[in-house]
Amino acid sequence: MRRLATTLAHVLPGQLAKRAIRPVRRRLTRSARPPRSLSARGRALSVSSAFPVPTQSRITGESGAFSFLGRTASLETPVDWSASEAPALWRYNLHYFGYLEALSGSQRSAVCNDWILNNIPLRGVGWDAYPTSLRIIHWTKYAPSEPAIVNSLYRQAEYLSRFTERHLLGNHLLENARALMFAGNYFSDTAAGQKWLQQGIAIYRQQTPEQILRDGGHFERSPMYHALMLEGYLDAANLLPPGHPDRQFFARTSEAMLSFLAATTHPDGEISLFNDAVFDVAPSPNELQQYAGRVFTDGRAASIVGRASQFPDSGYYAFSGDRTFLLVDGGAIGPDHLPAHAHCDLFSYELSLDGSRFIVDSGVYEYAPGEMRAYCRSTRAHNTVQVDGVDHCEPWSSFRVARRFYPRSVSCLSDPGMIDFRGSFAGYRSLVGDDICVERSLRCTDERLQVEDTITGRGSHLCESFVHLHPAVDVLVEGDSLRLARGAAACMLHPHGGAVEVIDGWYCPRFGERIENKVIVLGTDGALPVRLGYEIDFRSERMPS
Repeated sequence: MRRLATTLAHVLPGQLAKRAIRPVRRRLTRSARPPRSLSARGRALSVSSAFPVPTQSRITGESGAFSFLGRTASLETPVDWSASEAPALWRYNLHYFGYLEALSGSQRSAVCNDWILNNIPLRGVGWDAYPTSLRIIHWTKYAPSEPAIVNSLYRQAEYLSRFTERHLLGNHLLENARALMFAGNYFSDTAAGQKWLQQGIAIYRQQTPEQILRDGGHFERSPMYHALMLEGYLDAANLLPPGHPDRQFFARTSEAMLSFLAATTHPDGEISLFNDAVFDVAPSPNELQQYAGRVFTDGRAASIVGRASQFPDSGYYAFSGDRTFLLVDGGAIGPDHLPAHAHCDLFSYELSLDGSRFIVDSGVYEYAPGEMRAYCRSTRAHNTVQVDGVDHCEPWSSFRVARRFYPRSVSCLSDPGMIDFRGSFAGYRSLVGDDICVERSLRCTDERLQVEDTITGRGSHLCESFVHLHPAVDVLVEGDSLRLARGAAACMLHPHGGAVEVIDGWYCPRFGERIENKVIVLGTDGALPVRLGYEIDFRSERMPS
């Protein structure tokens, strides 16, 4: 009961009321009838020439099948749209229709018509606002002309315009806005279409000052959702003609988001995996950069690089040297009213060496509540310090957080050759007691990474520092040190202040994928204060390839 009450205390006024009323409104609402003279003569844009290829097409099996989270379903009609035995995330993805790119023209038509026949308007998971939004986007990209599909698109857009997700807010509401702009563009010869377009723009205008932080990061602090929202802003700009008065607004926002993404992208060209991020859901940073170049033909996109290394509003701090790339998560878990994708990862980091990932975030296996969801969100799944096995905050269910605490005294000095990050965490004073406080410093150059943790307070406590290695990194004990090697790159980890153990962990770089990896644990169980630390020396000779 305390956990629920603490969670609800952070909800914005009106969110609970909207959540309670919404299902009642939906049951009482009738689907609108499209105009008899309906036609779709909007400015249809081809995926091959403008939009990036939907990422979901990469997670399909052979043509005519949909594979996700290790589960495959046939798209031969009739399709089992209810999929009652599948996880909610799998069912949502089935209704997104991101796989249309992988189907032939006749298959697209058949599967869309099958969905219309077997999904009663305003009923079932397929008519939830979020899958409805993504389905509208994917259907309109292919400019269908069949009356049944056109009429269904109109009904879906009209429903979405009345049921935007203001009870959830966040990335869901921005996806609603993007879908309304797609529908408005597609039905631009109707009064409803013009209304939907303006409604979508208005939502973007209203939400951007809150959701897109001053440093260009998305306020949910997930690199994956940042990339997805950036795609939405680029889509919005792409849907507007060059002289449209709102196009410059989308261009400025996209530019800030591109700069943030460029600076926080690993040398392998992929995003970091903090806070419910995985690969192959959002377009890659390079694809988004190329897409921006197609949308903004004035050349501005080509000049966008990671100009900054510190993003204090988002809480990310980056260092990029000749051999090393370091990204530190030193910010809040996310917006207080929306911690759905928050992990207990305060002061965790990711590290690449010679272009390859060495020290990794554990990613996320699935959204369904259970052992793996709890593990991926836990403190022990991140490269940070834990006291008495207690997480930094209190995540529960799939997307809830009860008590949450904030970083203190965060500072970062950086120049082209060095980054020196410092911060403290006092949440354990409430979570554990004994006036416990954790202070962490990370100093990185192209020669070494130094990590120092000081845990102060009273009494005796178990203090552990975790280092999660990429599955391709081999560990070899050499005296009191550990040799870490991946291919031709190698480094030495020198611990101090505690006993060292190498245990098994999980690395989850994609939904439904978990790979065993090695986790170095530096720990001590005794009286406070305690100092734990290690140095990773990058000056080791490269191993022969």
